[in-house]
Amino acid sequence: MYSKQERRENILLYDKERRGKNMKIKIKNVLVIFIMVILISSLLSTFSGVYARSNYAYAAGLKYDAPFGYIDMDPTDACLNAMYAYEDAGFSVGGHLNPTKQVLWENLYATVQYFTGHGNVDHIVLSPNTGIYIGGDRTETKTADGGKTKFENVQFIGTDTVHWDADTDLVSYLACNTAGTNNNVADNSLAKATCARGSTVVFGYTSEVHTVSLGSWSDRYNEKLGQGYGVNDALQYANSFTYLFSDVKNGMIWHHGNANMKIGKYNSATKNSITEDSSTLKNDRLVYSSNGINTKKISSKADIESKLSEIYKDFDSNNYIVEKNTSYCYDINTNMPTEENVYYDYKLKIGDYITDAGYTVKLTNGKISEIYDNNIDIEKQEELLKESNKFSANIGKEKLTTYKTDLNKKVQAKYDNKVEITGNESIYYYDIVNDKKYVVISCKSETELDGEKAGKSIESIMYEIK
Repeated sequence: MYSKQERRENILLYDKERRGKNMKIKIKNVLVIFIMVILISSLLSTFSGVYARSNYAYAAGLKYDAPFGYIDMDPTDACLNAMYAYEDAGFSVGGHLNPTKQVLWENLYATVQYFTGHGNVDHIVLSPNTGIYIGGDRTETKTADGGKTKFENVQFIGTDTVHWDADTDLVSYLACNTAGTNNNVADNSLAKATCARGSTVVFGYTSEVHTVSLGSWSDRYNEKLGQGYGVNDALQYANSFTYLFSDVKNGMIWHHGNANMKIGKYNSATKNSITEDSSTLKNDRLVYSSNGINTKKISSKADIESKLSEIYKDFDSNNYIVEKNTSYCYDINTNMPTEENVYYDYKLKIGDYITDAGYTVKLTNGKISEIYDNNIDIEKQEELLKESNKFSANIGKEKLTTYKTDLNKKVQAKYDNKVEITGNESIYYYDIVNDKKYVVISCKSETELDGEKAGKSIESIMYEIK
């Protein structure tokens, strides 16, 4: 087996050699932007695989190369890791960064499709020139900065023109609001429209999401798909971890009767591809499972903390901040929910700094179903709590303002001044493993389509505090 780095090199080398040998495989009108545009598997022997629905998977993402190398909306690794996973599931794979409309259209015949970019309820932008929109094809003018800046003639492929009803198994939209807003499922969302057009299962987000945490979530989700787990199991696995920004857990699935469909060579399997014991999926972080036992419904956080205190005698809720997120499964045929999972993340707080250590409590249909231990180093964490007086965030308002201004300029430069900055937020983060303190500044940006609010993104930079 090749390592991921070797496989990545093989993918890039293959594409280079393929073009150098002038093979009869052509991808027409590919828009080459910045450093790397074409991602294609070393195992993809012919481009005609696009039309062989039973064995082709595709990944595409919106990428901008800023003059600053650490702005985090770069989907290269996320797309590659998706391709690796789908390859493991038995697919020939291909992908692009910033595809043209023609290239995107040619790949919407794939059995499994993965997209990441700027999103909103009714569309996703996958390059400065194209994306996918609810309804028919359309050409829009995208504006920002109060109309001062324009993207002319953005050519969207309409959902009504795509035959996802011809054996497309899974479409994943990893972008803000592609399934709803404010953690509510939208009836007019891109995710629902894609499912209504025939895709067996569709994933999308019901909130804005921070890209700094989206990559880790995406990798875990796709990893399990590639190992033969169902879509809902893969989602729940990724949600069992704690993240710097927990909004990546606000995902939902639209489906035609089976939200836990497997992909590729595992599709016809009647049991889990690795083992019949589902605890393998949850591994040793799982400290409590109801195992289907009819437990009582939770009426407050106090009920959750009581359960945590049963498991951990020294548990003190005062040492944690609590974040709540929700995932859903909806049946497209009934337009009704088939499952609701609420996640309470108890994230350890040391002084003014949050960490990614703690506990994840999962409630299924209002009852505690699972609890995960996401602690990193218990002994070290206990010692840090004793020294919490040393974790006071005192960098000052002036420096915070400087950081925010710096980030906003970088985001504007990244998108060629074609987005509007809509807000900033800041948190203090302590990296337990590497003993480093950070202030994490986030920038919310938004574009417009013909005068209406459109694609959204939240991008972050971690500034180390020394």
